[in-house]
Amino acid sequence: MKFIASLFLICITNSCSPDLTSFIPKDFDYPDNKIGDGKTFVYKNGDSNEYTFRDVRLINDKGYRSIKSYNNLSISDSIITYNDRAVEEYNFFMSGDGKITRGEKSQDTIVKNNDKLGKHLTKWTYRTSQLINIVYAEERYIKDTMINWQNQPLQCLVTQADANVIFQAINNSSSKHGLKVASKLYYAKGIGLIKYSIAFTDHTGKFSNKTWSLISIKNI
Repeated sequence: MKFIASLFLICITNSCSPDLTSFIPKDFDYPDNKIGDGKTFVYKNGDSNEYTFRDVRLINDKGYRSIKSYNNLSISDSIITYNDRAVEEYNFFMSGDGKITRGEKSQDTIVKNNDKLGKHLTKWTYRTSQLINIVYAEERYIKDTMINWQNQPLQCLVTQADANVIFQAINNSSSKHGLKVASKLYYAKGIGLIKYSIAFTDHTGKFSNKTWSLISIKNI
């Protein structure tokens, strides 16, 4: 689950190129002028009582950020963003031994249609010594809603995100399997990603569906 969640959030919440406007409007992200020396976003799974964390720091005053995602046991990924979009990404799960795997972004397109935000298409490739992992993702607007957070009603944008993950063995072209991941993401005005769910069925047929909610924002 950690591996899938890591792959999915890399490709959905932060995957854009610096020469494009953000898919999610800037008003629905955490403001640069409130980050200070850094903020830790704490998320909790209500069913399992698991926690995950995202450390956000400003790199400079030109819109660059570093974002590190982790839990109580290990780091999942480290990302550099510009204008809230991934410029560089490093994953710590895919190698299987904790070594860093750098993502290669080959597609990043916002398609204008009749929806409020359009449609965001991305493709990332991760190469380890054993596998090539390719992630195709599509995110689209679903609706506007309200979420009550810390006794304050917040306006939210809700999106639906679908990803197709392909696992290809380097030394065996016939050893290949896929995984489909579906999620809903809630972006709160002035906060950013405040809630998200991830659902998928793995290669053994086991179904997993978890929802994570932001419970606090702390100084690093």
